[in-house]
Amino acid sequence: MTTPRFRSATIALGFDTGSEVGLLVDPHGSLTTSNLSLRRLIAFAYDLQAPEISGPAALDAERYSIAAQAEVAPRLGDINPFRLMVRALLAERFALEFHWEVQRVKAFALDRVSDLLLAKQAAASDPGPVLEVHGPNAIGVRNAALSPLFTPWLSTRLGARVVNRTGLLGNYSFDLHWEGGPSDSSAEPLKTALGAQLGLALEEIETEIQRLVVDRVAPPANLEPTPVIVEIDVAILDRYVGRYTAPGVLIDVTREGASLFAELNRQGRVEIFPTSATEFLTKVMPARIEFVVDERGRPTTLVLRRGGREISALRDDARR
Repeated sequence: MTTPRFRSATIALGFDTGSEVGLLVDPHGSLTTSNLSLRRLIAFAYDLQAPEISGPAALDAERYSIAAQAEVAPRLGDINPFRLMVRALLAERFALEFHWEVQRVKAFALDRVSDLLLAKQAAASDPGPVLEVHGPNAIGVRNAALSPLFTPWLSTRLGARVVNRTGLLGNYSFDLHWEGGPSDSSAEPLKTALGAQLGLALEEIETEIQRLVVDRVAPPANLEPTPVIVEIDVAILDRYVGRYTAPGVLIDVTREGASLFAELNRQGRVEIFPTSATEFLTKVMPARIEFVVDERGRPTTLVLRRGGREISALRDDARR
């Protein structure tokens, strides 16, 4: 059987946002990461949690943004081919070499408080799986099982292995927010939030793990440079303020001071940063926005590029 591979992969240095952002796979066969460390990328590839990986400082020294396209799109909902493709990418582009060790460690077990999970079960047509970080104290999970994305994130946040004992196998969409500062790794705020908002509980345990020990890793050649944020006159930003729509898509663009914000389908606004007079990116999710303007510089269309997909939304007043 042929190992699945990426047909193309662009790797760029990520932004220093103070936190890692995420990884998104798309049914059309694309994988996108934004501001992700090598440790988190290896964890995804080998279905591990961050504390189960050890090695040189390079695992956390840089963040990478990756846009990759599979040779053949995997079966809908099957995340395993993406793991295999990332393994090949790590070996070929990052020269990853490693070995395994067995260790007994302190960990957390994730259980249900009751039979009812306080989260919406996702529809098969929903985008995802994706985990988005919304600032230092909030995340959103969309169309994902608990183990592929959420428990590894929880493990990274707590600095310990998380064992999923919920027995929940379906895909869910939910938001989670908690108290505490960005450097607070205490389990208590998350325990409280998990119980109140999702009906889940954390219990301290000991367990045996297979630890992946990195022997060698190197930055990839031909790295794309980090996009440069530029300053845009407020008068130009004001032109982009408005509502943009497409079938099933509503994007509101607003300005606050010298900053521009975009909100997709009323899911919470995020700041977008200009890399040119018409192109913007986000630092909290792997997405880019381009404003298409007419000959007088007035925006007519907003183009959202995210997870290998492109959505063109028409400005409402341009329909007249």
